[in-house]
Amino acid sequence: MIDSVYDVIDKIEESTLVKDLKCIKSKINSNSDVKKLISNFEDAKNEYNETGITNNFIKAKEALMKNELISRYLNIQNEINLLILYINKKIGEITKDTIHHV
Repeated sequence: MIDSVYDVIDKIEESTLVKDLKCIKSKINSNSDVKKLISNFEDAKNEYNETGITNNFIKAKEALMKNELISRYLNIQNEINLLILYINKKIGEITKDTIHHV
């Protein structure tokens, strides 16, 4: 069974989703406009955490989320997270059944 788990991990790492995520991450890291949006968001988030003022935080988050690269990155990241949750659920079901039969 452990070999099968490693096979699943390999398949995930070789998947189109992960390849797309890495490609988009590379584009984000090389795009000065997107990096500026991220920096603005982080600054506004820090300001919000320190002062509780939401205006700049909301504006910075909206600007960040409107960016196509960020939006695509987050959508793919969510898909991968859902896949991981599904796998964890299945493993939990298997181990739960195994524990009850020991």
